[in-house]
Amino acid sequence: MNNRDNIVIGIDGGGSYTRVTVADFTGQILAQVRKGGTNRLHNIQAEEHLRTGILDALSAAGRQLEHVASITAALAGIDQPGDEKWAMEVLHELGISTHGQVVNDTLAAHRSIFLGRPGIVAIGGTGSLIFGINEEGRMVRNDDFAHYARVAARFITYETVYAIISGYYEEADLPLVGLMLQHLGCSSTQELAELALRGYGVDKRSQNRMLGDMAHLITEAADTGIPLAVNICNEAARQTAVGIRLIGATFRASEILVSFSGSCITSPYMKKAVLAQLKSGSGIKNETDPEFVYVEQRLPSDIGAVMMAYEAVGRRTTDSMMNKLGQPYNINKLEI
Repeated sequence: MNNRDNIVIGIDGGGSYTRVTVADFTGQILAQVRKGGTNRLHNIQAEEHLRTGILDALSAAGRQLEHVASITAALAGIDQPGDEKWAMEVLHELGISTHGQVVNDTLAAHRSIFLGRPGIVAIGGTGSLIFGINEEGRMVRNDDFAHYARVAARFITYETVYAIISGYYEEADLPLVGLMLQHLGCSSTQELAELALRGYGVDKRSQNRMLGDMAHLITEAADTGIPLAVNICNEAARQTAVGIRLIGATFRASEILVSFSGSCITSPYMKKAVLAQLKSGSGIKNETDPEFVYVEQRLPSDIGAVMMAYEAVGRRTTDSMMNKLGQPYNINKLEI
C-alpha cells in the first residue's frame, strides 16, 4: 500500500451535526464534510448521515473505500456495550468494519483537547456528559456515579418553560418571558401551557431539537442579568461542577486540567458560571480540594478521532503530523 492509499477517517458525531475528516499518514487533511446528527437518540437518520458522511468525505478527498487504513467514529449515544452495533453495521456494509472502531464522542473530544494528558471534559450541547482520564489512564464518566448534569441545551429551555408556565418569575424576567412566548408563537402563558401539553405539535425528537435551539436565548439573557435565566443557568452550572468534582476525586494531582465542549456549556455565561463553581476556596471541602485549570479546546473533536484512528493501527501522532492537523485552525504549535 503506497502513501496515497494510507488514509484514516475521524468522525465526531453529535445529536445536531456530524463532522467527517479524511487525513493521510503525514497529518495532511484531505477533506472535511459536515452532515446531520448521528446520535440515534436524537436523529432518526443517524445511519444515513454516517454512511453519506463517509462516502462524501472520501469523494472530496479523491479516495476510495479500499484506501481506508483506519476509521474512528466517535458518536454521542454510544454509552453501553452494544450501543455501537448499528454504526459497526454501517461500516460493515461499506466494507471497512475490520479497520474501524466506534466509541463515545467524549473520547475524541478528550483526545483533541488534552493530547493524551490526564484531564476532564464536560460536554454540554445537544446532550450532556462529563468524562475524565486520570493519571493512571482510568476512564471515568459522571454517570458511573449515577450522576447527570442537566446542562444539555434542551434542559435549559425546558426549565425556563416550566418556570414561565408555573409562574416562577418576576417583573425583571418579563423581557425573557416575552421573548420565549414570541419564539414559540404564543400570546400568553396559558397558550404556552396548552402548546406544551400538545408536545409543541411535533414528535419528541423534533421537540427536543426545537427547544434545544432556543437555549441561547436563556444563556444570553443570563449574561444581561435576567434573574430567571441566571438562576436556571447557575443550577445547571452547579450540577456540572458536581460532576467534574466527582470525577476529580479519582485523580491524585493537586491540579486537574478541565475543558468544556458543546454550544451550551461554552456560552460566555455558562462557562463563567461553571468555572466559578470550580474555583478553589469556593466553599467545597474534601480531602484534596484540587485546583481545576481550564484548557481551551483549540482542535475540534473530529481531529481527536483522526488521532485515535492513527493510534488504532499503531501510528504515533508526531509533532510534524500535529502541526499539519492544526494548520486549518491557525494553530502553529500545539501545547498546553
